[in-house]
Amino acid sequence: MVQGRSIDVETAHGRVQFNYFISTPQDTFAHEIDPQLPTLLFLHPAGLASPAWHFQFTDPSLRRFNLVALDSLSHGKTKGDVPEVYGQVEMARDVAAFMETIKLPPCIIVGLSLGTIIGLQLALLYPKRSLACILCRHLEQRRQPEDVQAGRREIWSTWCEMFVGGDIEEETLVHCMFGGIQLAFNGLNGNMVRTIARMILADSIQRWGPGKFDAKLKTTVNVLTDRKSYDLQTLAQLSSIPLALVHCSEDIAFPKEYLEVFISQLCAAGVGFDVHDIPGAPHFGSVTHSQLINPTLACFVENHWNGPDLPGVKASSEFKSPFEEGMRKLGWKDDGDGSGEDSDDNQSFLVPS
Repeated sequence: MVQGRSIDVETAHGRVQFNYFISTPQDTFAHEIDPQLPTLLFLHPAGLASPAWHFQFTDPSLRRFNLVALDSLSHGKTKGDVPEVYGQVEMARDVAAFMETIKLPPCIIVGLSLGTIIGLQLALLYPKRSLACILCRHLEQRRQPEDVQAGRREIWSTWCEMFVGGDIEEETLVHCMFGGIQLAFNGLNGNMVRTIARMILADSIQRWGPGKFDAKLKTTVNVLTDRKSYDLQTLAQLSSIPLALVHCSEDIAFPKEYLEVFISQLCAAGVGFDVHDIPGAPHFGSVTHSQLINPTLACFVENHWNGPDLPGVKASSEFKSPFEEGMRKLGWKDDGDGSGEDSDDNQSFLVPS
């Protein structure tokens, strides 16, 4: 994964050294935010750390704002021990402790997949820290489908089996990675997807190797499969926080009926929200369909910002992401279409092309 800035944070379960990134309109590797601008805090999905947000950090309509991303515990370059109990509440408290330590103002929380669960929990526990919430492919409050739960456990089991005997076989590794790629990207194997797979592999073997399987189970499986729904009284606490739901139409794991159930719950709780459909997008639609999702994010920020006037949009060529150098080392090539995808499905995601 990519090394950003690090800071020691005292959490409820001990010290964690968080890896994080700040980009402002003036500086890709900023030390601090611009207090005159809105701040977006990006929370990544399970298994993939902050580089999931590369196409948001390069987008000119979003680089008018402060963009902050952090690697959660047991992900990326963040360091710390995963406690015995570590679910969405503990994860949200970690994010709040991070925000307090680096003195972030109330933020617009942007979550993808697992990041939506953490973001929603953060808004419920710490409403004064949440200016608004944008949930990209929110994992709604119904229990996950049995086949999705089984798929997540199979990925974990295959990962553990891969280390039996001491030598890692490439065939087993491919099988393990394919399950995650299928869930996140509908099996797409474009340039950006391959790069993401390589980034995960480069870090995961060390992070979740023998003796550390339990950390992977807690932070990529159990937190998703063991969670429970909020009651209407709890959801009603969101009534004062602007909320946007971004639905990816081709999500094979979570069809729109899951979103519709969550919408009915929000309505019953008296919570207002916007819904945005992204046609053709898989579960990780903010990666593959950023050109459709990013304008939605920018418009939402503009509509809910009450501070000083926002700067204008600059040329896209002026902006890089803090993740770009690390991605290029793993074979990523920017083809200029905003997604980094290509039509060659035959290249391996294990070896940089």
